[in-house]
Amino acid sequence: MRGLAMAKGLLALMAMTGAYGTPNIILFSVDDHIVPEAWQAANNDTIVASQAVNPNGCLPPITWFTSRGPTRGNCTSAQQAFASGHELATHTATHPTLTELSYDEIVDEIAQQFDWLVDECGIPAEVVTGFRAPYFRTNSNVTQALVDLGFEYDSSVNEQSPTQPPAYCADGGCIQGEVPIWEVPTYRAFGSFKRSDPEPANGMSVLERLQADFQRKQGSGAPVAIMVHEPYLSDSSKRADIVAFLQWALAQPDTWALTYQEYIVWLQAGAGDDIASVLAYTCTCSSETAA
Repeated sequence: MRGLAMAKGLLALMAMTGAYGTPNIILFSVDDHIVPEAWQAANNDTIVASQAVNPNGCLPPITWFTSRGPTRGNCTSAQQAFASGHELATHTATHPTLTELSYDEIVDEIAQQFDWLVDECGIPAEVVTGFRAPYFRTNSNVTQALVDLGFEYDSSVNEQSPTQPPAYCADGGCIQGEVPIWEVPTYRAFGSFKRSDPEPANGMSVLERLQADFQRKQGSGAPVAIMVHEPYLSDSSKRADIVAFLQWALAQPDTWALTYQEYIVWLQAGAGDDIASVLAYTCTCSSETAA
């Protein structure tokens, strides 16, 4: 399972640098479109253009919560993302408000998107483990559908505090109840209630808001979440602040940009685990290819 192997290797590198336990974490996700325009805006114009790298020399990865259809989904782009070490996760097939659907309709929406990634695009089924609900609208039927379909994590619900850790819901502490799935909250940037596509707020630029979020979370293990859509990143004035933040944040000590899947692997690694013995990984998106 390539994604988990990569994540375990990353944990080994964290341990060897003494960062295990309290690294600064960045989660960068793009919702909806996985098409050439989105790949250009998110990967080429943001990630590669930033020249920012993780401590192991790898470029920051993206988690793509994908939808499909004539304008939202393109298998070539999905395959590019997977080959570059990004994570392919699911949104839904047609982007409805799931809380307005029956359980069976919810299952169909999620399963159709999973099947598109796996059967049409050739993404290995075992690496498609994550989900985010359109409009962040979720309920117990959505959670049960994810459990029944075998998903590992959901990232749809609000955080209760800026440093709230994700939780494995079977152990309690989740809004969804005690079910066998991870809950990774949708963390807001500092200074606003809007969760995705951050804008200037309270006299602060987007860069300043993200920097303030980073600083208040240092040492907590809670991530700074950058959650955007392709049209947002295609606006060069908005994209500039995201690029600047990646450059600034990844220049800070013990700072890693992870996929959501990698982040969960890190959370699962207990303090007593021999992390340094886990095989390290190499990346195809290293600083050498960023020029």
